[in-house]
Amino acid sequence: MSHLKRTNGYNLYIDTGGTFTDCIAETPEGNILRRKVLSSSALRGVAEVHSSQIDVKIIIGETFPDDFFSGYRFSFLSRPDQVFTIESYISSSSSVTLKGRFDRLPEGEHPFEIQSPEEAPVFAARLITKTRIGEKFPLLNMRLSTTKGTNALLERRGGKTLFLITEGFKDLLHIRNQQRPELFSLNIIKPEPFYHTIVEVPARIDAKGSVIKEPDWTLLKERIDEAGKGFEAAAICLMHSYLNPEHERRVKEIVMQAGIQRVSCSSELSSSIKIVPRAVTADVNSYLSPVMEHYLDRISGVLEKESLLI
Repeated sequence: MSHLKRTNGYNLYIDTGGTFTDCIAETPEGNILRRKVLSSSALRGVAEVHSSQIDVKIIIGETFPDDFFSGYRFSFLSRPDQVFTIESYISSSSSVTLKGRFDRLPEGEHPFEIQSPEEAPVFAARLITKTRIGEKFPLLNMRLSTTKGTNALLERRGGKTLFLITEGFKDLLHIRNQQRPELFSLNIIKPEPFYHTIVEVPARIDAKGSVIKEPDWTLLKERIDEAGKGFEAAAICLMHSYLNPEHERRVKEIVMQAGIQRVSCSSELSSSIKIVPRAVTADVNSYLSPVMEHYLDRISGVLEKESLLI
């Protein structure tokens, strides 16, 4: 880790996967700490149930400052439907006081889960630095890697998007090209595009970058209005825009005037001469932009801006 810039505070290196979030930290004194939490922003351990049915002793391998877990949610794995808010945490006894009584459990040890209201990297950073919710973090730098985007693609949990393409090419991302895993298979299965609705742009540029069909911006605005509302992002891919991006830029302005602020232009994302790679790139980028923007905003909103590097 010596090749990374050090600060006088904590240096955190966090990797968030689909199941676990792993954190390695270098303290201001140069010590190395490790922490693993669930990527659902949860921490699991074993609890000893008291007869009061309110106070619970938790066993998590280390202690934290008093009231560190106040405001977090608590549940027993055997009863996931019963979720409680932690009112207080006493460090000396490693016990939490829950808001409300839970149904009686046999005395002994029971697996539990503590759920943080923040994103997993922030939760891991709080555990490492022992910073309570609402308190400002000590000086730190966070280096973050994540499969958040990959998981959103695989699970098709991206945003609702609008795709705008040159008139006559609305089926492009369904047809694509001959590139596929099994070229000679008779049962051709191609991946579905990610956009929700498509709009054809009445304009055309030739292979030399010259306009051969003047754009009808009034008609385009009507088509966008007819497409409906509620789009979180939009993608634009026009023929030969890598040579002449002026039409894409104008379409972007119109789309943003319609209320869609996250717009991905193929000419800004890829300089490829081929329209299919540009279209795929714009489609994926717009589909993921709401997910990634929300995720990173929830992290950077807690940290100082200069503390986070993706």
